[in-house]
Amino acid sequence: MEFRVLSDACALMGKIAASLRPGAAYREDFVLFSAVNCTTQSEDRQELKGFLKALLTDPVPVPLRKFVPQLTDLYRWLQPA
Repeated sequence: MEFRVLSDACALMGKIAASLRPGAAYREDFVLFSAVNCTTQSEDRQELKGFLKALLTDPVPVPLRKFVPQLTDLYRWLQPA
């Protein structure tokens, strides 16, 4: 998946949140990151990067495994050039 702006990342996070049942692991995190929540985009990017790093280094819950390639692409996009 190609990311150009932070709203692309928010759209992916919203898509994943919508696919998870209420109460599912990480669902509320995906809901949170589906919208720009911090005062600046750099803060949003940093918070999202930290979340993804933790998520992708732990055993990924089964409902999220199908999204690992997209989440990995997003994490790489968030890295400084």
